[in-house]
Formats: sequence, C-alpha cells, structure tokens
Amino acid sequence: MNTDTQTKGTWMVAAAGLFGALGVASAAGAAHADPNGLLAPASAMLLAHAPTLIGLYAARTRIAFVSIAAFILFAGTLIFTTDLALAYYGITNPFPMAAPIGGVLMISGWLVVIVCAFFPVRTTGRPKA
Repeated sequence: MNTDTQTKGTWMVAAAGLFGALGVASAAGAAHADPNGLLAPASAMLLAHAPTLIGLYAARTRIAFVSIAAFILFAGTLIFTTDLALAYYGITNPFPMAAPIGGVLMISGWLVVIVCAFFPVRTTGRPKA
C-alpha cells in the first residue's frame, strides 16, 4: 500500500473521532441536563455513525465509492445533530428544515452503502496465482 492510499480517506477517521467525542458528551448532557430530550437522539446518531465511518474507512481499498457514502453520512449526521444541539441551547430554526434534511442525507448515505456493496474495487495487472 503506497502513501497516497494510506492517507486517502483519513478524514473519515478524524470525523469518527469527532462524532465519538461529541456523542459521549451529548449522552452525558442528556443524562444530567436535558429536560426536553434533544440531546439523546443527537447522541445516538453520533455514536452510531462514528464506528460506521471507521468501517467505511477500512473498506475503502476493497469497495468503490465508499468515500461518497461516508461523506453523505457525515454531512447528514452533522446537519441533523447540529440542529438538535442548537435547539437545546434555545437557538431554533437557524436553518429551516435542517433536521429533516440531515435525516434524509443519513438515509441516502446508507442507501449508497448498499449500492457500494455491488462495486468492488477492480485491481489492475495479472491476478496472483
């Protein structure tokens, strides 16, 4: 594996770390200081998509278009959870329809993952014996 292949897609691991940290923090907030129940779903989405991004990063050399699926999932999760977090802090509707748009992006990202499963990366050169 050359250096380009090793570093390509590392943003997925960084995003997974960010989602993991924010997910744990929002879970703590939900447990101790969230009477409106806004942080629990944000935490669930963050903690569900953090390991997903790591898994997609691991599959990037074997399955085509994984980066596209990962980016759509990243964007959807970020938009959805940011809207919930802003609502927790009393900032409502900074971006109308943000949560539904984020949700649709997350669903779309998962559908792209399904499509990716049918497109393995093609190797060049002669097959190994």
